[in-house]
Amino acid sequence: MILRAETPTRLRISDIGGSDPSLELGLQYHDKRVDYELAKFKHSRWFSEKYGQEAFDEKLAQLKAEQTKSLLFKEEGCGYWTYTGLAQKLQRQFGCQFESDIKYPDFQPLPWSLDPLKPYPFQQEIIEKMLHARHCAVEVATGLGKSNCLVHMARRMGLQAVIVAPSASISGQLHVRLTHDLGKRYVGLYGAGRKDLGKLITVATAQSLTRIEPGSPAWKYFSKAPVLFFDESHLTPAATFEKVCFGLMADAPYRFFFSGTQFRNDGLDLLLDGITGPVVYKKTVREGIAEGYLAKLNFTMIRMESHSGFESRDVNEMTREHLYYSPEVNRAAADLANKFVGLLGKKVLILVDELEQFTKLEPLLKHEVGFAHGGAAGSEVLPVAWQKSDPDKLVARFNAGQLPILIGTSAISTGTDVQANGATIYLRGGQSAIEVMQGAIGRSTRL
Repeated sequence: MILRAETPTRLRISDIGGSDPSLELGLQYHDKRVDYELAKFKHSRWFSEKYGQEAFDEKLAQLKAEQTKSLLFKEEGCGYWTYTGLAQKLQRQFGCQFESDIKYPDFQPLPWSLDPLKPYPFQQEIIEKMLHARHCAVEVATGLGKSNCLVHMARRMGLQAVIVAPSASISGQLHVRLTHDLGKRYVGLYGAGRKDLGKLITVATAQSLTRIEPGSPAWKYFSKAPVLFFDESHLTPAATFEKVCFGLMADAPYRFFFSGTQFRNDGLDLLLDGITGPVVYKKTVREGIAEGYLAKLNFTMIRMESHSGFESRDVNEMTREHLYYSPEVNRAAADLANKFVGLLGKKVLILVDELEQFTKLEPLLKHEVGFAHGGAAGSEVLPVAWQKSDPDKLVARFNAGQLPILIGTSAISTGTDVQANGATIYLRGGQSAIEVMQGAIGRSTRL
C-alpha cells in the first residue's frame, strides 16, 4: 500500500488490491452524537402515531446505520483516500510507503517588538518537534505555556499565519500577547467585532471564520495563508472544526494544533486525528507539578445530602434540584469561599453552569463578588444590575487581587488566563472529563 499526501488535507491510498477489510475497520469510528439522537427517537411515540410504524422503523434503522462512520472514501476513477493527518497512523499500522506532494515555503523570521518571554527547555522541545513535523498536535496541560510556544513559532516562521481560537476571550488574550511581542504592524484580529485584513498574522475566532463566503476578499486572503495554528482545538464543535480546516484553510501546508486534552467526548477522536495529525508531545498536570512548573493541587470532594424529595427521569432536572439549586450545597460552597477569603486571605473562583446558581450564591457571600458570564440582557432570572458582564475585565481584576471572589460560567471556565487563585469551587454538572480537566483543574494550575 502506498500513501501519497496530495494536499495538506487529502491522502491518496493506492495499490491496496481492492478494499482492504482491515483498512476499512481501522478507519471506522463510532459517532456518540447519534447515540443521543437514537435514544431520544426511541421514546418519540408521536412519530409513529403521525407517520406510522413502518416509517418509524425505517428512521430507526437509518439512525443505527449512522452510528458507525468511516474516514475511508472512494472517488470514482481515482480510488481511495482519507485525511492527511492519518498518514502516520496508517504507516504504523500497515508499514506502508509514504510520499508527499505538499510544498512548504521557507521561514522568514520576524524581529521582536519587545524582549520575549524565553521558552522553558520543554517548551523549546515542543517548538522544535512541531516545526519538524509540520502537521501535528501537542497535548500540554493548562498553565504550561502553549501560547508562548505558539508566539515563538509564529515569529520564527515569519509567514502569513492564521491563529484560530474557540472563543472571543481566548482570541483576545492571544491578540494582546502577539501584539505585545511582535508589534501592531504584524498582528491583526478577526472576530469579536473586528475584521482586520492584510496583517501577516491574524488571530481569529473559529466561528467568525465559518461565516466567510468563498470568493470574498476575506476568503481570498485567509485561504492563501501557508500556516494554520489552532488553539484549544478539542473545544471547537466538530462541524466548525471541519469547515475551517477542510474548507477555508484546506491549502495551508503548515498545520499546528494545541490543546490540554487532545480527545473528544463525542466519539470523533479519529476525525480529530485526521485533522490534527499525530500528537508529537505530551505533558500532564501531574508532570507539570512534579517538575515545578505548575502549582501543587489539593483536591477535596465533599459529599452533600439533599433534603429535597424531588424525583425525575430527566437527569438535567435532577441536577438542577439536587446540585445547582440545593440550599445545602450553596450554603456549604459560600461558607468555604467566605473562609478562604476571610481567614486565609485567598482569592476564590466558583464555577457554575447556570445564571440562577449565582442568585442562590451571591446573598450568602460576605465579600465583594464578580459574575463573569456571556451576557444576559432581559433575563428573568438575573437582576438587572448583574445582566451585563465583561469577563475579561473581571478576570483582570481578579488576577490583580482587586476582586476576592469571582463566579463564572463557561465564559471563563476553559482557556481564560486565571492566575494564582487560592481555591476553585466546582459547582458544575455533566460527565465531561475534558471540562473537569480543562475547566476546573486548568483554572488552578498557575503558580
